Amino acid sequence: MNESAGRIRVEVAKDRLSATLAVRSGPAAERASLEAALQRAGLRAGIDAAVVDAATRALADAEGVLAPTVVARGTAPSPGVDGRMELLFATGPLAGRLREDGSFDFRDRDVLCAVRTGDVLARYHPATRGRDGVDVGGARLPARHGAERAPRPGRGVERVTPAESGQPIEYRARDSGVVVWVEGSLLDVNRNHTHDGDVNLASGSLDTEGSLTVKGDVLPGFTAAASGDVVVRGHVTGGIVEAGGNATILGGVTGVPAPAVLAGGDIACHHAQEARLECGGTLRLSEFAMHCRIRARAVLAERGHGRVAGGEATFAERLRVREAGSPAAVPTLLAGADSRATRTDSLEVELVRHRQERRVRKIAGLPAAAAPDTHGKELRAAVQTQDQALDAQVALRRAERELLLQAEVVVLVALHPGVVVRLGPKERRIERPSGPCRITYDPAEDALRLEPLP
Repeated sequence: MNESAGRIRVEVAKDRLSATLAVRSGPAAERASLEAALQRAGLRAGIDAAVVDAATRALADAEGVLAPTVVARGTAPSPGVDGRMELLFATGPLAGRLREDGSFDFRDRDVLCAVRTGDVLARYHPATRGRDGVDVGGARLPARHGAERAPRPGRGVERVTPAESGQPIEYRARDSGVVVWVEGSLLDVNRNHTHDGDVNLASGSLDTEGSLTVKGDVLPGFTAAASGDVVVRGHVTGGIVEAGGNATILGGVTGVPAPAVLAGGDIACHHAQEARLECGGTLRLSEFAMHCRIRARAVLAERGHGRVAGGEATFAERLRVREAGSPAAVPTLLAGADSRATRTDSLEVELVRHRQERRVRKIAGLPAAAAPDTHGKELRAAVQTQDQALDAQVALRRAERELLLQAEVVVLVALHPGVVVRLGPKERRIERPSGPCRITYDPAEDALRLEPLP
């Protein structure tokens, strides 16, 4: 808007946030004519009195001029800030992780973000209100207020409102599991995560709290680990499965390098060959275990071929199979109720240590071997773990005699030469084939007794 009256010219910007005043030479005029020109231009706010005074002096002199000068300024509206999430977890797969020696581990990709109960997952910073503006005519210019964009917490997440207003809202894990994040919509923790496909270079190794189901295979060099149960619907072909609870492998455990399945609870698998199978509960085989290293509370292979041949099967209470050894007299050790069998109770300690090492590596970005082990809490924790291990060993030694009296080997179909049965310190070598039989410790004879089964 422009306003011209004699020597006075007022120009108002299109956004009405500023106005300029100019005075040219001409007949002398009074201040009242200037004020009238400002009024006609609609200026009522943000007027600069010093500029008005300078224009008044210029008008009083016929030769006086004033170059175009800003005479009034409005205030632009200040928009509010939208609410935002500050995520405290990794949101996407990494290319890999740098090892201490400078090499790159492409298998460690953090595809799953595992959290524990009580972990703070994110902080939501609430939206702020905008501040209204005013134009040079005194009219209010409404501001845009920030939009709230707080995601909905799922059942596995709680939203904690701060005591003081203006502070961020925390999202905490109610359960241990895998973070589920849908941008701007949902934040949850899933205790039962399902991985669609193989555990391979595309996914990297998987490590989570809660339970884990793998729909494909666990390929060589990769690990599928969970604090709860692990189910692999395919095969473990040279990979590793670690479960704080039970491990179920619907296929076989085979491949190179030697695969391993470690579980704090039970293990169930179809078959295994040249594999390490260790659990704190019962190992159940649907078909066979060939040349494996087995350690379990009990070993059961009562279906299908039900064969354990080659390698070593160490158990605490009982081993019950359809066939032990092979017609080719493959050396096979069946060892029960001895110190190696009772070591199944320490498997949980090993699994926890593996998980702690991985957690340290993720937090520090270094291999676990590089983490200091002589500082404060870490040292005390290490000493406590050692003390607990010693106490456990003493208790296990005391229970060994009782285990010896309870342990048994039951063969339902055929026991072959080449098999060595060892219960505690007692040993018996099988020299000739035998049908269904049961081998136990006879305290009266202080020897192992083989009795045929009907």
